[in-house]
Amino acid sequence: FRIQQGNFFGRTFQREAITFAPQAAHTLTISYDVPRAANLRADGTLAYGLALDPQPMVNAQAVRVEVRFPRGYAVGKMSEGWQQRGDRGAYFATPGLETAESFEVLAHP
Repeated sequence: FRIQQGNFFGRTFQREAITFAPQAAHTLTISYDVPRAANLRADGTLAYGLALDPQPMVNAQAVRVEVRFPRGYAVGKMSEGWQQRGDRGAYFATPGLETAESFEVLAHP
């Protein structure tokens, strides 16, 4: 696949073009390390924000997102639907993304 990255009104996106037959299913896994994915707040808290948009021309997509914060940080408040994984990790999963969603996960020192 050819991966394209860009910025749309301040929102970073990744785009992969996939061609497949009608009614066929494919799995696309994307893993990447983003050194500055979270914003550092004045109190030292890291805030990770994520926006997901479904693709209206296909069936609802299953989505799984995992976030791991740097050593020295522990997961704190999370948006609804997120679960903690260990001290520094959090994840979100849905079998079918049907609406646009925005999330925030906080980690404190």
